[in-house]
Amino acid sequence: MGRPMVASEKLPTRLGIEPLIEALWELRFKPRHDAAAAVLIGRLLSAFGSSESVPQRLPAADLPLQMRDMSPDLRYAVTLRFWNGRFFISVGERSVVLSCPRPYVGWKAFKAQIEALAVEVRRSDVVENCERMSLKYIDIVELGDKPALEWLDADIRLGEHRVQGQATALRTELVSEDCIHLVQVGLPTEAKAVSGEMAKGVMVDVDSVVTNNHESAKFWDSLPTALESVHGSNKKLFFSLLTKETLKALKPEYE
Repeated sequence: MGRPMVASEKLPTRLGIEPLIEALWELRFKPRHDAAAAVLIGRLLSAFGSSESVPQRLPAADLPLQMRDMSPDLRYAVTLRFWNGRFFISVGERSVVLSCPRPYVGWKAFKAQIEALAVEVRRSDVVENCERMSLKYIDIVELGDKPALEWLDADIRLGEHRVQGQATALRTELVSEDCIHLVQVGLPTEAKAVSGEMAKGVMVDVDSVVTNNHESAKFWDSLPTALESVHGSNKKLFFSLLTKETLKALKPEYE
């Protein structure tokens, strides 16, 4: 295991070797009626669609709504989505997801798109109450032909056995002041970008979840501030998982 980063160290603004595979923002809500997905896909397609945008039915759409509502794993599943040349926008009866696959547009542009999307969702009047939002970043660290856990600041032992380069899948929850981070680490992991580019290495998936305890009006009004907070928390956690050697190999850039 290499040297861990120190929490007080300045974080990079970007990495010369970009490990990010996909960034996602998700909103989960209680709908006013059972036609939320149909209303949202029409409105969002009109607002953000392009000549490339064709609505696509997703597998969950083939299941009856009553069946989806009974399953915690399916209740918030998206059923329709479209691609506008830069983002995937997906909707369900209880959720909206904005996805930015590699190449990442950067936080400033991604946040602007989240805010624009949120404005349209709010105006659609299909949301009775916002339940939670989350910001998720999926990275695959590629530093060689043999992905190793030692690329991360992680020391996992099972009895006398230290987990290193073996096939590994880990999922845990870490609590911070402003959100709960659902963290997954997996190796070896392969992923294919929209461009067709393949990535293979150690996956670091950080899903930062904020539960809404206020009225929806307050949630919408405070969204820009909340986004900055959860993004900062997510970014800080991700870089804390890297060793100094790994960070250096990814060619960090600072402003």
